[in-house]
Amino acid sequence: MKIRILTTVILFGYLFNHHLSAQTYGWGNNETGQLGLGNANSPQPGPVLLGSAADDVTGVGGGYDHTLFLKADGTVLATGANQSGQLGDGTTNTRTTLGPVNGLTDVVALSAGSRHSLALLSNGTVMAWGRTFEGQLGGGGESCNPSAGYGLTPALIPGLSNVIAIDTGSGHSLALKSDGTVWAWGLNFNGQTGIGVAGGDTCSCQTVPVQVGVGVSGFNNIIAISGGEGNTIALKSDGTVWVWGSNLFGAIGNGTAGGDQLSPVQNTGITGVSQISGGFNFNVALKPDGTVFAWGFNTRGNLGNGTSGAASLIPVQSTITNVVDIKTAGAHTLAKKSDGSIWAWGWNQHGEVGIGTSDTGGGCQCRSTPVQTLAGTGNPIFGVGRYHSFVAKPSVTLQAAGSNIPIVADNFSLLFLSISSVTTITASAIDPNSTGLTVPTGYAILANSAAYDFTATPAVKGTIIPCVKVPNVFSQTQFAGLRLLHGEGTTLVDRTVLPNNYQIREVCASVTSLSPFVIAEDLSPTAVNVSVGGRVMTASGRGVSRAFVVMTDTNGVRRRVATSSFGYFLFDDVPVGETYVVSASHKLYGFSPRIVTVSDSISDLYFTADAFR
Repeated sequence: MKIRILTTVILFGYLFNHHLSAQTYGWGNNETGQLGLGNANSPQPGPVLLGSAADDVTGVGGGYDHTLFLKADGTVLATGANQSGQLGDGTTNTRTTLGPVNGLTDVVALSAGSRHSLALLSNGTVMAWGRTFEGQLGGGGESCNPSAGYGLTPALIPGLSNVIAIDTGSGHSLALKSDGTVWAWGLNFNGQTGIGVAGGDTCSCQTVPVQVGVGVSGFNNIIAISGGEGNTIALKSDGTVWVWGSNLFGAIGNGTAGGDQLSPVQNTGITGVSQISGGFNFNVALKPDGTVFAWGFNTRGNLGNGTSGAASLIPVQSTITNVVDIKTAGAHTLAKKSDGSIWAWGWNQHGEVGIGTSDTGGGCQCRSTPVQTLAGTGNPIFGVGRYHSFVAKPSVTLQAAGSNIPIVADNFSLLFLSISSVTTITASAIDPNSTGLTVPTGYAILANSAAYDFTATPAVKGTIIPCVKVPNVFSQTQFAGLRLLHGEGTTLVDRTVLPNNYQIREVCASVTSLSPFVIAEDLSPTAVNVSVGGRVMTASGRGVSRAFVVMTDTNGVRRRVATSSFGYFLFDDVPVGETYVVSASHKLYGFSPRIVTVSDSISDLYFTADAFR
């Protein structure tokens, strides 16, 4: 069962002087209050507006019958079933309204399993809570023990660090580290942890995180992970797809059905993939051209190709096109198009397709062909649970003056270096080809990419750093050539701050106003340049993590990077023969800028704090 939210790794800390009010809508099953409407009643077949408790929501993760909401301040809300403590409030009482998960701060991503939950923190560690009967909380110890079967509040998973993405299956958990390795724990009855054997202890469990696919040739450089019902899927940086676990309905995708795949194996029927998602014994893959492929279970129209019934043992193309994002859970799939419209297919017994009606009669009780939900267009955020779904349309009010104020959502972020008055920011997803603005010579708008229109009332002043996720590009070489164009007058202008962050597939710019932002490819040849790097330190010589280092050339073009955990930074592809002003900044320390003329690579450009703010 695929239940997750795409990971957003934040490159700056949360500050609490802003308020985000998001119009959040939910639909589908609500028998345990998982929609957060204040009641537990019949299914909602069309989008229903959540109340003010959904303010500050920047991401949604749906489980089997509970839901997690990520807030802009890094805290988490939850609603729905709680028999295993999956709401994290210290009880096992079901709740029908949004309430806080205890003790969570600095959260950047969520994932909800059948009856357990995970949270990724900004420091790369992971918290878990809920059912641990099958070891899915990763804390070790005895599984299969009902008296030790629940974690009612979040607890740190020991020994797990440098994590950039998390996900859950029905009873197993996954983590992707910054070095491209995958780690898994929890239920392993079908080999879904990928460690080469099924089972484990008497509960067929793995109670602590273990590295997946050790010794498997080619299984490295993983950039995305997804947990299904009894299987797992991963995406490699070269666009190949790797799968393991249950193959009951052909979810491995290599032409056979039955048995278990105990270690990662490449799906040889599909390449050039940019996104993946796993559901109930089926998997879905998105290509950069906006086409979608699926394989495995199809009783509920899961393939999205107009058929239902017989499983497909190899990837087949769905009928939908122009897709920029996909998410799957249970037996239905949601897809976002470039205009922010949300489309769905699969099981619709509870109204999870979101078209205003349920399919409760005979036949497949499903929609086997993708249909547009009633959520409208312009949706930048969406989430999916096993039988329910959500969209959110942020409207952000910056309440007070301040500096380095972030607004962070699923696939975009804005960092305001200085705000002097109350300002309301609205965000909408737009079709990148519909702006009506002139594309500069030497650039081409990236096909099937997300684009956003941000507006401010009243207009803001000062520097803003917008960042946009580009998950549909898996080639590192291609990604390095992406640029974030900003609408200025009648033209799109390149305001990118380099280098692009391939690890989290994010492209950033530096601007002084808000308007449409579009991803484009720079078609000009890239010169062979040099690198400039060094370290940002305190007065005692300790490295300062998450500081910003900005390099500005004589034309005012800025490039920005963030320091590592030990204070190191690096600029790639720096032209030689140029003079730059290089400055470092951090919310706790002050640094003097440096003027540098680059004639060769530099590795010892040091900044030492000269003030404590």
